[in-house]
Amino acid sequence: CWPPASGCSTAAVGCANGKLLLFAVKDDALTPTGEATAHTAGVAALAFHPSGDKVVTCGGDGKAKLWNAPESGAPTLAQTYDPPFKVAPGSP
Repeated sequence: CWPPASGCSTAAVGCANGKLLLFAVKDDALTPTGEATAHTAGVAALAFHPSGDKVVTCGGDGKAKLWNAPESGAPTLAQTYDPPFKVAPGSP
């Protein structure tokens, strides 16, 4: 979760190729810890749960997904929310 000053030590990146990447944050450096194919179309948005150990992604495939985000290792899928979610045109 972000910012690291809040006691969290994990950062996440959603990619145009549909990947979800997790990183360990320590001393202002990022170290890759794991990845998963999150969506069949790019990841349009993501957010951490306030607990810091889960990430929600929204993809161009119209699905929202909840992921377990461990401090080390790959993210694991906890739940998929199927359409009717839509990504607005022009969204990142």
